[in-house]
Amino acid sequence: MDEVYVPLTLESGGYGRTYTSLNLLEAGGRLLIMGDPGSGKSTLVKKVYRDTCRQTAEKPGQGRLPILRDLKNLNPPAHLTVERDLAEWLLNELREQVAQVEGFEMAELFDTWLSGPGLFVLLDGMDEVASDRYVKVATALRGLSQRLSEKSPGNAVVVTMRVQFYQQVRADLLEDYPKTLYVRPFSPNEIFLFLQRWPFASDREKNANRVYRELNDRPTLRDLCGNPLVLAMYTQRDWKDGNGKIPESRTEFYSRVVEELLVMRRQRQIQHPGRLDTEYREREAFLGRLALEHLMDPDQPANSLDWKRALVLGGQTWKCSEVEAARRLRQLASVTGIISEERRGESYRFIHLTFCEFLAAKECADGEENGWRRLIDRHRAFRDSLQVQNRTRLSGTLPFAHALLRRGQKPEKALADVADLGDRSVLGQCFLETQLYETRQWPEYFHAERNDLMENEGREWDEARLRQLHAFSVVVRDAAEWAERTERTPDPDLGTVFEKIVSGNRERLLTIFTSHASQDAAAAFSLADQAGPRSSRGLSGK
Repeated sequence: MDEVYVPLTLESGGYGRTYTSLNLLEAGGRLLIMGDPGSGKSTLVKKVYRDTCRQTAEKPGQGRLPILRDLKNLNPPAHLTVERDLAEWLLNELREQVAQVEGFEMAELFDTWLSGPGLFVLLDGMDEVASDRYVKVATALRGLSQRLSEKSPGNAVVVTMRVQFYQQVRADLLEDYPKTLYVRPFSPNEIFLFLQRWPFASDREKNANRVYRELNDRPTLRDLCGNPLVLAMYTQRDWKDGNGKIPESRTEFYSRVVEELLVMRRQRQIQHPGRLDTEYREREAFLGRLALEHLMDPDQPANSLDWKRALVLGGQTWKCSEVEAARRLRQLASVTGIISEERRGESYRFIHLTFCEFLAAKECADGEENGWRRLIDRHRAFRDSLQVQNRTRLSGTLPFAHALLRRGQKPEKALADVADLGDRSVLGQCFLETQLYETRQWPEYFHAERNDLMENEGREWDEARLRQLHAFSVVVRDAAEWAERTERTPDPDLGTVFEKIVSGNRERLLTIFTSHASQDAAAAFSLADQAGPRSSRGLSGK
């Protein structure tokens, strides 16, 4: 891990200081870390855990004691309702975890660090906590922060979650975890560093340069590969062998990767193609049913699926006994790697939640009758629910499902369904996946998002608004590229919008430009050029 790891950059928004795994706690002792799916949040906390173990082993009297815990596995007792009691329960859970480690009097070691140098508690995946446990887990986290403060000023806590989830639940934790950091997508330089460290089978430098040129020639694909998970899968798959064109959209990319996982190359070489097609369709349909059923149920922790339910569906699919279904399910996990058993006989997971979302979308589009309508209705019910933690549960599935609809399923009408939800962030993702820029929804989306960003009175350029601007700029740039390729008349360029947003305010210009440049420097400088001399003078201070 240490050899191939590319340091992730975290930022607090605007043009503030950035952080890495090495100096994370300089940002504060109570941190919420946000990131998109596949942005590397879990990898980051594992890296922090390893580094802290090493540092503490070298200087035992100075370093903190690191504890890494997946939040989805927490199950607070039903009889506990008071914050302090839940905090004490969670603290005991962490103590027991340390006590289970082989070593001399580990429970006592926990107590010593708790009241002395401090614990470094790394809690991963708040967005994966089951809906029926969320309130108690959030309450326990608030209480834990206070209990640790009482014990020692050296205690620190980091909690990770998806950005979309944080936007719904931020009020629950912000008072006790006031500092929020965002995992920044890989810059072009970081993408190149990643490729240089990738274990290519031969001639690492040559292959790294070749893949990097491919990405630079395709800006949309390069944007996708700013996500570490996507970049890793792209590099692992490597389209140099000519098995079709290089994917241009996120949906196309995941379609190709899922196919590769479900029917591996080795099998393709030794089996009859017709049999492989049948096997692929069966596996895809089976996993799609499981994924969709899982995401539709808010009481299941995200990407922690019920093993016994899988055996029931497996028995129906394969027409076999429960024992045989268990054998086949484990074989499927071993052969494809797309799922893995978490707790034997209890739960399993996809290699990443995004694969679960994609396969659920595939089932909506190709498998279940009226799957699209059911997905829309369920997302609307989640969005309007009083349980705020569920409001984005299907936000990642909708754009995939929309892009997978066939022509006969009327994707243009489906786009109107998405627009009617009133969620412009999801609508923007649907435009990126489908490039339906000739529909009436496009100018409506463009003007609504532009006007919202141009509304400056009484509004600060915080992290959420800066991310909104960046997401909007990606969609507008994609629309401009589409218009150029198809010889359509382009919409007003983003530079015009940018100049109106700035409105001659140099401080606002610096905040927006610096944040945008941190995510895509080339696009930011191009944007500044488009915005004209007035903005350029603002940047130079003249």
